[in-house]
Amino acid sequence: YFFEDWSLAPIQDDVLARLIQFPNVLLTSHQAFLTEEALGEIARVTLENVRQWVVERKTANEVCYQCTTINGKEKCTRQETGVCWS
Repeated sequence: YFFEDWSLAPIQDDVLARLIQFPNVLLTSHQAFLTEEALGEIARVTLENVRQWVVERKTANEVCYQCTTINGKEKCTRQETGVCWS
């Protein structure tokens, strides 16, 4: 979808079709990550994650996929062991 011209194709989303009929609505693509600052930050965080993993075997921004709530009580592997994986 991203590298094709869809300007002549009908819009399938009713809400979007209605919105773009207004003169004060401008539809643009999302390109926030394509700034020098954003790309620099992505590189910095990635390298810091690699450093943390090599040195500490964990990263500060790891998303723990094993956290669960059982009978209203949260059980989080990361809180118990410091890492999500075991």
